[in-house]
Amino acid sequence: MQRKPRFKLSLTWVFALSFTALTVISLGTVLVVLHTGARANTLALLADRVNFTLSSVETQISGHFDAVEEQLTYVTDAIASGHINIEDTIVFREFIFGALAATPQVTGIACIRDGLKVDLFRRQDYSYRRDDWSNVATAHELLAWSRDADYMDWGQPLFSPVLHQPVLTLRVPIRTRQGLQGVLAAGVTMSDVSIYLAKLSAEIGQTVFILHGRQHVLAHPNLVGPQAGLSEDKPLPRIDEIGDPVLAHMWSAIMDENMNLNLADLGVRLNGQGHIIAVDGQTYSVLYREVFGYGPNVWIIGTIFRGQLAQTEMRRLIGSSAISFFILLVAAGASLGIGHLVGRPVLRLARAADQIQHRDLTDVEPLPPSTVREFHTAATAFNEMVRGLSDRQRLRDLFGRYVSPQVAEHVLTVSGSALMAGDRREISLLFSDIADFTTVSEAHAPERVVPLLNAYMEKVCRIVAAHDGIVVDFVGDAVFAVFGAPVPQADHADRALAAAQEVDGFGQHFALSAQGSGVPFGITRLGVHTGIAMVGNFGAQERLKYGAAGDAVNTAARMEGANRLFGTRCMVSRRTVELVNGGCFRPLARLLLRGRSEPIDVFEPLPEAAAKTSWLDRYREAYADLDTAPDRARITFAALVAERPHDRVVGFHNGRLRDGIASSLVRSTEK
Repeated sequence: MQRKPRFKLSLTWVFALSFTALTVISLGTVLVVLHTGARANTLALLADRVNFTLSSVETQISGHFDAVEEQLTYVTDAIASGHINIEDTIVFREFIFGALAATPQVTGIACIRDGLKVDLFRRQDYSYRRDDWSNVATAHELLAWSRDADYMDWGQPLFSPVLHQPVLTLRVPIRTRQGLQGVLAAGVTMSDVSIYLAKLSAEIGQTVFILHGRQHVLAHPNLVGPQAGLSEDKPLPRIDEIGDPVLAHMWSAIMDENMNLNLADLGVRLNGQGHIIAVDGQTYSVLYREVFGYGPNVWIIGTIFRGQLAQTEMRRLIGSSAISFFILLVAAGASLGIGHLVGRPVLRLARAADQIQHRDLTDVEPLPPSTVREFHTAATAFNEMVRGLSDRQRLRDLFGRYVSPQVAEHVLTVSGSALMAGDRREISLLFSDIADFTTVSEAHAPERVVPLLNAYMEKVCRIVAAHDGIVVDFVGDAVFAVFGAPVPQADHADRALAAAQEVDGFGQHFALSAQGSGVPFGITRLGVHTGIAMVGNFGAQERLKYGAAGDAVNTAARMEGANRLFGTRCMVSRRTVELVNGGCFRPLARLLLRGRSEPIDVFEPLPEAAAKTSWLDRYREAYADLDTAPDRARITFAALVAERPHDRVVGFHNGRLRDGIASSLVRSTEK
């Protein structure tokens, strides 16, 4: 006979007493480890904090000014290559205004040529005028500099009387095959940088600034908006003129060495310099680093802390340690009550199992994790079971029958919340439509048209799935498919293009077969575009559908309809062409779609064999001449029409040239 235990403790008391004992025993160890390692860790974190703040500002500067350098490089390269003729006032003006639109930090661009004739482009009202700067000394200096310079260069800050704030000027020579044509100068304001510093200073609770040299201020939270007291002779305020008494004494109120900030305490991880200053009886820590590359003067990025940085943080550490000790004591006492909660996971599990029997899977709430291993294991297994059942139900509801095994596997393994939450990413989109299908459907009986359309859709969906895309919508005879979502695909552009070409070939054969049976089934028109879109579930709570939304979707849909303009069956955007691996394409136009302010370059995919033909080379040359040499383009397109009378794209451009339209820009009114 087994001996019965004298004392019987409930699981609640076993858990509570064990936790309390472990808390008390571990308390001393925790405090020892805390105080031995906390100082080094705190100082390392302080160094990281300072480095992160200064690096964030440095990154903001790079993003602000490097974008201007890249844009001016793009402009001068386009002029040097002959794609943009600066003598063509209209084209040159539109090109420069496009550059201004792409770089909002640029307030204006000046093009100074020989003879000191200057084209001025302003962002504020997108105005243009031509001036004579023969009496402007700065213009003479810029032209003299450009004769020997083969690089772009940032000049000294200048004051803009129009903007009432300082601007920095980026200058770059303009050269073509004929030699030096002049110099291009772009003015960049610092107001956006000051706005960024004001926001950053408010978030981290310390002032961040940028100096030009040691005595003048480029950007500061107090410099948001127009500045008073500045002029052409005084483009930047001094450090004592912006209402920041600490910055005003940055170099003049340094404390004695024995009271100074010990940078060695922060370790070698600190990337910068620093010292302590005293202003009105209060000490401040100033840390900064130098930045080069934006003009002849060094820039100083800095931040100001109230108090001595290391001492302040160490005091915080001591306070945190005391709070931690108190929290641990409270936890030890609270453990007596925690034991009563041990039984709650069992009750939750029973209730959830009952929900599965009587309610929809979507209403079953997941069981929360438990600190008790057995309960946690049971909850995890139960949640995985419910997730598996609901994922399979969701897969059927969202994607229907035509989903590739790879896509299905991803949806089954990804978490439900991640799939439902949506994402913003670059994807490739395919739109297809049957030409004149509405006319066909109205002219023939439904029992003849519907089976044909179903057979057509069946094959199109299978083609999309074979290339790991998903069909997310049908609108009548139109098909909308996406590639790169929900499963990320590095080669989504290749897959979309391959699917489009296969659908194109199938559509031609299907149309011929249907026409042979007496139904004038039209050809399939396709649009393929790659861009940033929102992907996820859209709709009402009771009726959700996986899909994509955004400007990229509208662009792809309108590209499909724009095939009517050129007589093409498939149209591809430049971004897709850039991403695909190989392929043969010919440019169609700079297409300005309805509802867009900027045109996009569109192309027609051709068979690989076309790459070796001479007519394609002549077509590309003629297309390039549309904007630069219309007379030569007119001759080449006329010859191509005679050689390729059935090429509707050649006929399209030849007809426009006959009508006096010499441009690669084509407007589309397709919805």
